[in-house]
Amino acid sequence: MEENTLEIYYAIFFPLTKEYLIVDNYIEADSHRKGVYNLTEKFETKEKALEWIEKLKNGEIKLPEKKKIYYAVYLKKEKEGIILTDPQEVTKTIYKKTSFCKKFFSEEEGLEWLENIKKDRLVIVNESKSSSSVNNISAKPKKYYAIFFKDTKEKKILTAPEEVNSMLYKSSYLCRKFVTEEEAKRWLEIVAEKEKDINPKKIPKELKKKHYAVYFPENRESFITDFFEKVNIAINDEKGVFKGFINEKDAFEWLEQCKTERRICYAIFLVEELKSLIVFDLEIQKNFTKDRANITRIFDTVNEADRWLRNMEQNYIIDMKNLLKEDTIFFDVGTGRGIGAEVCVSDYMGNPIIEKLSEYKNSLNGYGNYNLGKINNIMYGELFGLYLALLISKENNKYKKIAGDNLGVINNWSKREKISSKISFEEKELIDKVVLLRKEFEENGGEILYINGSINPADLGFHKRKKVNKKMENNN
Repeated sequence: MEENTLEIYYAIFFPLTKEYLIVDNYIEADSHRKGVYNLTEKFETKEKALEWIEKLKNGEIKLPEKKKIYYAVYLKKEKEGIILTDPQEVTKTIYKKTSFCKKFFSEEEGLEWLENIKKDRLVIVNESKSSSSVNNISAKPKKYYAIFFKDTKEKKILTAPEEVNSMLYKSSYLCRKFVTEEEAKRWLEIVAEKEKDINPKKIPKELKKKHYAVYFPENRESFITDFFEKVNIAINDEKGVFKGFINEKDAFEWLEQCKTERRICYAIFLVEELKSLIVFDLEIQKNFTKDRANITRIFDTVNEADRWLRNMEQNYIIDMKNLLKEDTIFFDVGTGRGIGAEVCVSDYMGNPIIEKLSEYKNSLNGYGNYNLGKINNIMYGELFGLYLALLISKENNKYKKIAGDNLGVINNWSKREKISSKISFEEKELIDKVVLLRKEFEENGGEILYINGSINPADLGFHKRKKVNKKMENNN
């Protein structure tokens, strides 16, 4: 994943519709390009990206010739062969049909392949008329292929391997083979709910049937269904809420409660984890946000809460990236190299700057960082990073902001608040120094701010990849 620290823009041009997009995130760019004929280039400025787009639209840049592809499809049951050029048409044609399909760059090759298939098929049919062949076919046990499509949440059970192969082409899926259709259905039911692969041996033979009650707070409509697939469609399209019950009676009672009682939505945005969720119970909201940095707002409808959370996520990332400027110092601590706690203070480009302090210049390691050795509390290491950043800003007037990814240090320790009585003398001594330096820094117009660890330039890299991957999973 590419972080847009240096303002990288992805320009995407769709030759068939003459439309275009310019985005600053690789993952977003990739999602728009999938399965669509496009041209994509990377630029350092939005102006250069727009200039490239205009040249394409005006014909100043010659579009690469797109090879025409011919899909030869043979339907086994109908004993019919056809040539198609549209992939979507191919998908519709072979849907729920046993077929063979092959791609060619000329129509003649496709027709020749179909003729060979027809000839081979005639031989197979003639052979299957013999009693021995019939007996062999009937003796072969039928296999059921259970497929769960991750992107669409769709569930399918197929029996023909050829059909399975054509269905799974360029799809994100989970697939297992079963002896009985009941086993396949049972597996799909759990996989659709958990959205991860489940070992069939761990699935109980007798599954209790689940009833899903779905309620739409905005128009107060509701329904009950046994199919989780239907629930997914409903809550995604119309922003409903749902709950699963073993007894249908309990589902009805829950819906009546939703209709008669006013349900308040608590929209929660977790600052450090970049997660968001909506809950309807005050106690749950309190338990979930306890000791976690959060921003919570109350709404009457799920739609309003969802809209606010989406804006929060988008604006929060923008605000974070606005910190990546020349007037800001960043600090962090890491232990990933096995040499103890390593403190890093950097500029917005990630360049170490502790060497600006003459008393520390000769004590730095090969990475330009200051090594504290083994420490008992990582908060001490983070506080030491803030201490060094405050010393640097005191000697360099251009630094007006200091940012780090530890809220405990920023909001508590550096203000001498919420500090345990069990801290060591060394920790207390450092807290006293930081409190005085912070007061002086802020009186001169300085600001100490939080930045998410996934975009902190001072992050030593030992856990950044994990944080970024976590963020991607949450967004999906």
